[in-house]
Amino acid sequence: MVQIVPFEREDVSGFLHRPEGAASGGVVLTHGAGGNCNAPLLVAAAAAFSVAGFEALRIDLPFRQRRPKGPPSPAGAVADRAGLRLAVAALRAIVWFTSTESFAKVLSAGNRELLRVIAEKAPGSLDELARITGRAKSNLSRTLKTMAGYGLVRLERGERGRISPRVTHDRVELDLPLTHPERHAEP
Repeated sequence: MVQIVPFEREDVSGFLHRPEGAASGGVVLTHGAGGNCNAPLLVAAAAAFSVAGFEALRIDLPFRQRRPKGPPSPAGAVADRAGLRLAVAALRAIVWFTSTESFAKVLSAGNRELLRVIAEKAPGSLDELARITGRAKSNLSRTLKTMAGYGLVRLERGERGRISPRVTHDRVELDLPLTHPERHAEP
């Protein structure tokens, strides 16, 4: 079942439609001059994207956050474009785990140490990372592909096709409901 949750971060306001299982990507949706993030077309589009396996973030542009009705001011166009960029950055920063078990496994003490080493040493290849950590290259490859799937690392092709990992986040916060997860209805 798709979950819809309110989303409030760094001047970004709206609703996040979360797919069942791991997301295969993300999309930010916003309204036209006379609408808001609850426009029926946006709600339907976000639902369709989330059913297809995408995180869908529908937002109110900054002008709509300032005023519930009325057209945008041309003077605010720069702020509205910046708000859209903030929304894209906020969506990219989200790392979703499908269960607490997968969270614990992917972010085990050993894997957190691996992320620290990658961030500090910036190895130029998996061979170099294997030498630094003492872990087998095949084990590192498997682990890093899993981490890349969660958006924790980016695997870049370098010289002669060598893969070098890069850490994409400097911290992860766990937001875990201790009672039944809330189901948020549309306003």
